[in-house]
Amino acid sequence: MAEELPDDASDPYMSPDGVESRKRRLPLTWMILLPLLLVAIGMLASDRFRGLMPRNAAFELINNKLMHQQSDDSGGFGAGAGDKQSKPLTAEGVHELLGRQPDLVEVKKANLNGQSDPDVQMEPIVVETYKFPGIIKSYTVVVTYLENATDKDQPPTTALQNVRKE
Repeated sequence: MAEELPDDASDPYMSPDGVESRKRRLPLTWMILLPLLLVAIGMLASDRFRGLMPRNAAFELINNKLMHQQSDDSGGFGAGAGDKQSKPLTAEGVHELLGRQPDLVEVKKANLNGQSDPDVQMEPIVVETYKFPGIIKSYTVVVTYLENATDKDQPPTTALQNVRKE
């Protein structure tokens, strides 16, 4: 009679000594999802380095200058505290500080006193928007200036009033 083969012998992936010789492969879903995950992580990292970090650096630079200016004006601490010779940071100064021009400039009228009286003088403000585009999102820094038109013969000067990031 012919020799009977064990049940394992019918499996083509089994070696004669009973060890499975088939290599384990990644399932198709893993082969699709893993590259997509790597692309998404790469996009997030690139977005952070191209948009978020430059925006935060620009915001900190302008904000530190604004805080220093406000401490000088109030006679607080800092180099040159109480020094009336220091000039307020203007739009041109911010352009030099950042090394670029704003992406959007708006001139608005605003009631800075917070009163709802319609007879209150509306003061002109200038709002500059700097955009820092990433791959996924565009990050912005919004700088607000107050226009001071003290002398009609001179052009109005703009003094930095507020800075925020969006």
